[in-house]
Amino acid sequence: MRSSPNFIPRPLTLSPGIPTIIGGIDLADYLNPGNLQYSGGFSREVYEKTRSLPEGAYRISFTAYDYRRPQVQVSNTALMYSSSGRMIHLY
Repeated sequence: MRSSPNFIPRPLTLSPGIPTIIGGIDLADYLNPGNLQYSGGFSREVYEKTRSLPEGAYRISFTAYDYRRPQVQVSNTALMYSSSGRMIHLY
C-alpha cells in the first residue's frame, strides 16, 4: 500500500533542523482509501471494511518532498518497522 501518484496532498510546512510532530489529522488524507494504491493481495475493499492491515511485518516510511517541485527530496527517509501478531489499525 502506498500513496497514489495522483494524490495531491495539502502542503505541510517544515523548518530545516527543527523536529516536527505530524499528527493524525495531518495524515488523514494520506490514509483515505481513494488516495492509496493497493498491492500484495491487499485490496481497497478489505481496507475500507477493516481499516487495518493484516497481521505481519511492515516497513512504514516517510519522505518529505518540495511541494512545488515534487521530484526534489528535501529529507532523509524515516523508517519504522513493525512485526507483531496484532493488527495495525489505521485511523
